[in-house]
Amino acid sequence: MKALSVRQPWAWAIMHGGKRIENRTWQRNYSGWLLIHASAGLADAGALTRVNQALEQTHRLLLRPEQERALPRGAIVGMANVIYWGWSYVFSEYTVAEEPQVAWLDSCTEHCLLFREVVPLKTPVPCRGQLGLWTPPPDVLQAVVEQTRGLQLHLGRQPTADSR
Repeated sequence: MKALSVRQPWAWAIMHGGKRIENRTWQRNYSGWLLIHASAGLADAGALTRVNQALEQTHRLLLRPEQERALPRGAIVGMANVIYWGWSYVFSEYTVAEEPQVAWLDSCTEHCLLFREVVPLKTPVPCRGQLGLWTPPPDVLQAVVEQTRGLQLHLGRQPTADSR
């Protein structure tokens, strides 16, 4: 199983804020389960404002600055089921569970990942991240498997430590 590092508060928005589109300037041929890693560093100073604007547009509770500072960093925080990775203009009208996703699209990026579902981990798994898609170490994968064992995941695919 591969992982993607995402800076906070964007990783939180994917796991808990209804964000089902992740913007990227690059594209890969990938679909299926992907681990979401919260990078050690925070996003730029305006990220919280942009996250809260999108949360407001999708009628969700806003994230306060003290909450942002307490978000886990340098850890796997959950999993997302990637069903599309391609041109972002395709999804200007996309909705997930009746929630429009246009609020999460970034007009400055050409590509996006589309997530069918996400599974937050109860306990973030500490791990050093990398750029691009990367494979976490076996002990990290095993810790994720232990937390997700028994979940009924879409397509009936259970993550395993051997899913690389």
